Formats: sequence, structure tokens, C-alpha cells
Amino acid sequence: MKILPLFVALFILGISAKGQNIGKAEATKIFQDVERKNPVLCSPVEKSPNEWIICGVVRSQGFNNCSGCYEFITLDYFGNKWYEKALKNYGGDFEDIEIIDSFKVVAIDKHQYIYFLSKHKEMGTIGAEISTLRFNLFDPSINRLYTLNYEGTDKTDNSIDGKFLNIDSLSSYPSLLNYLENKVTNCKYIYRPKTEDLDINNSKNFEKKWEMGNPDFPSLMNKGKPIDSSEIPNMKFTFYLDDLFSLYDQEHTGKVIESSMYKILYFNIGGDIIGYDKNQKKYFPIWTIYPATICNCCNDVSFLNDFTIKIERSDGASPQEGVLNLKNGDYKITSGN
Repeated sequence: MKILPLFVALFILGISAKGQNIGKAEATKIFQDVERKNPVLCSPVEKSPNEWIICGVVRSQGFNNCSGCYEFITLDYFGNKWYEKALKNYGGDFEDIEIIDSFKVVAIDKHQYIYFLSKHKEMGTIGAEISTLRFNLFDPSINRLYTLNYEGTDKTDNSIDGKFLNIDSLSSYPSLLNYLENKVTNCKYIYRPKTEDLDINNSKNFEKKWEMGNPDFPSLMNKGKPIDSSEIPNMKFTFYLDDLFSLYDQEHTGKVIESSMYKILYFNIGGDIIGYDKNQKKYFPIWTIYPATICNCCNDVSFLNDFTIKIERSDGASPQEGVLNLKNGDYKITSGN
């Protein structure tokens, strides 16, 4: 699923209103008067007993080559006027950020935070499959953000198959970690395998099956020195009745070539090559990169005869050409690396 850029800035307005519990309508009006912008979220938050601040979210242009970045701004009230006390940026260089669980004020141990969930991708990595989920709690009273990061591979159902990166860093804040872990438990964007997902022989798992049968091939582009073709074992093919072509977006990135015996679909970005045996009427992966990245490229595939193809690959720095016999899996490097 293509992630549309969202240009947002998060402004946290702090006003000293001791002894006064302001309502949402009044908070919104104050926010609009100060910032001259209409907030997506605006709510009073208790900073300390009988002292309230206003938290607002407004849309804005990004910064640092970031789509969907945020600014946390704290305004304090002193001397009958509001002034900027602190600012915190949210988002890194060259990131696409999508808000998938919008901003809301939550209470944890009688203290109020702003919770939101965001999905991050590196800008420019068309075809890349790596994303990061960030489960966030922002404490406006001290201008601090607590984040639980989950990074992994995008699945076709828009979930992510990965692992948590920084649980230990939140261990000193058990209440906050417990809240975020509860959010993880109910998060539909975390991949949870089904029975068929765990079956390595299921066609959905053809990439992992191919890598298990051909452990030497994914690393061929990373040797850094010439490789003697005699060191390369024959490629092993697994054949499927299920249409593997249908799992890809052929209209935008796939190219198709064919001979009297085979039909082949390949992708420049990501580098996957999928075959169809016209005699067996079955599909088979020829070369897969899991997870795919923009640096793993299949520059060209062409038939030398009805059952032999030439493959031109590159990892962005090391071009390589090879010849593959689709009958017996024999692969010879002809140039590069």
C-alpha cells in the first residue's frame, strides 16, 4: 500500500492557569488566537495540581526533507502573555511518516500524556519493504517523548513482520512501557502468523523456501571478489500451482519475457525473478531477495535459447552477469563482481 505523505506539526501550548480547569472549547479558542491555525486535536491537560496546559495538533509543512514531521512547541504564560519555552522536533531526514493511530490525551498513573502511533519509511526507497512502527507517548509537562520502536518487513496485508528495537530503554518507566505494550497487543499492524504462514511449503512463503534451498545465491553480490563458477551449486527450483505472478504489481514495475518453454516476470527494483513452466503449467521462483531493497536490482533478463537466460544484476555498486539453465539450475557467472 502506498503511503501518502502527511504534513503535520504538533504544537504543545502551555498556559499557567492555576485553579482553573479550562474546557475544550476555551482551549481551542486560545490555541487559535495564539497560533492562528485550526488544530486537529486540542484538549486541556493537567500539568500539575490546579495547573493546566493546552495541547493542540495542527497541520504544517515538513522540515529536514521529511514528510509528515512534527514540532512539539511549549508556550508558557508569564507576565500576562504567552512565550515559547521549549521546542522538540519529531521525524528524521528523508522520512515518510504516516499517522495510523491519531493523537489522543491519555492518563497513566494520574499523569496525562499524548499518545499516537506512526509508521515510518525512508524517502526514495520505492520498492523497499522495510518500515518502522513507533508507539509514542509525549509528556507535555516536561517536553519529553517516549517511543517503543518496532521494525520489520511489510506484508501484503499492510502489517509488519519484525521485532522491537528498544524495549530495554523503556524498562525504567514500567507504567509507560506497560501502556505501550498493551497498545501493541491490539495493534493490527503487527504481523501475527497464521497456520498457513508457518507452513514453509505454502506458496505464500515461496521467498523463504527459495532462500532455504539456495543459501549461497543471496550473498553472491556481496563477495567483494571474483567468484569461481565451480564454487556455485546448482540452483534449486520449487514449483507451485498457485499463480506467483499475481502476488506482484506488474503494471508499475514488472517486465515479462518468454520463450516457447518458459515465461518470466522480473523486477528492476527489488530484483525478484519468477518463472512459469509452460509444460508443467506451474510457477517457480528463480531468484528472490528477501526483504527487497532498492539497492538489489535486476537490470535485465533475456533468453539465450528456449531454456537458458542471461541475468544482469546489481547491488548498486557491484554489477554482475550470469547465465542460468532453467532445466537443471546450473548458474555460471560470465562477468562482474
